Amino acid sequence: MSADAGPPQGSASQKYGAGAAGESPSPPLAERGPGREHTLDNPEIRRAVRRTVGIAALRRIRRIVDADNALESSKQRWARRLSILLILAAVLALAWIVIR
Repeated sequence: MSADAGPPQGSASQKYGAGAAGESPSPPLAERGPGREHTLDNPEIRRAVRRTVGIAALRRIRRIVDADNALESSKQRWARRLSILLILAAVLALAWIVIR
């Protein structure tokens, strides 16, 4: 291998990825120019993006609320079970004291 086997470090082909032999590399989307303003300044696209992001946020909030509701329901079941157990223990203790 010779010293000239590859492009120098920091060259455009390393930065953007080299295409086929003889092709110039394409720069990233932010540097491309004319096509860029059509997508960023279009109110329909902005509205659609906001709507999509909003729907995703609402779905995430819904999952959090559902998980919290399930946890609260579980706590209520355990509280009911423990209260029944304590009442039963109190009744048995009272019955033991009365019979004795």
